[in-house]
Amino acid sequence: MASCWGMEFARCCGMKPRLQVASGWARNTRMTLTIPDLENLQGTALSEFEKRAAAIPPEQHETFAQEVARLEGQLEAIYRMAVLLQRREESMEAAFGVWDAMVRICDSFLWKLEALRRDHPSCAVSHDKMLDLRLAAEKRREMHRKPGREAAMIPKEVIAELAELFDRFNNAFDPTSDEAKHAEDQFHARIETAVLPRLWVVGNVTP
Repeated sequence: MASCWGMEFARCCGMKPRLQVASGWARNTRMTLTIPDLENLQGTALSEFEKRAAAIPPEQHETFAQEVARLEGQLEAIYRMAVLLQRREESMEAAFGVWDAMVRICDSFLWKLEALRRDHPSCAVSHDKMLDLRLAAEKRREMHRKPGREAAMIPKEVIAELAELFDRFNNAFDPTSDEAKHAEDQFHARIETAVLPRLWVVGNVTP
């Protein structure tokens, strides 16, 4: 099924079609929507959010909240595209792949806000709405899970620990400090010990 996914993303985000090429979201062409398209939109949304957020003075909380709300709207748009993509798929395995990717995309948005909401409490509302999207995507994923396929459940405590470590080195005042480097080393170590083994088991893949 062909759909103009670039225009749909722009419409859901409240963007005018004439801004599509200039903003870098998508081109005004018709093409088949794929999972990599969703992932590309994810990367662009997070990258541009980082640039805009970095330019906002710390005291302008309302402006920052508007940017967070915009990011929330972009995740909602990607979710709607996932719905369209899943409808096109003919097998449960392919549909499962769509929602598995959507869960990961939601996690990346939540991770971004997790590191920010301590300094910006106004992020909490958008964080909760994004979490709702994540839960909805996970529910759809489980609906299309083949019998016998195990879920790669990462404990909430591990996610919180990873978010804190990520914040300590990614947002460090001095990224070259020993403290920041130590936090980054701990982060990658926890990924290897607490996350990757679960993915290897689920995917039946050896490291």
